[in-house]
Amino acid sequence: MDQEINQEVEIDLVRLIKVILRKWLLISLITLASLVVAYGYAYLVLDDTFTAESSMIVQVSNDGES
Repeated sequence: MDQEINQEVEIDLVRLIKVILRKWLLISLITLASLVVAYGYAYLVLDDTFTAESSMIVQVSNDGES
């Protein structure tokens, strides 16, 4: 018979925060690079899909009142 082995996985939040703080520059650079690539793709590659036009007719009536 197969026996299940129950192992507890412990996550140390202080250790995770230390790793994130230690790698903050790399995280920031990757985020900035992703934003630049997404902006460049949206601005240069994608066509404008939505356009709007409007017109207005103004009707002036003069009832002889001054």
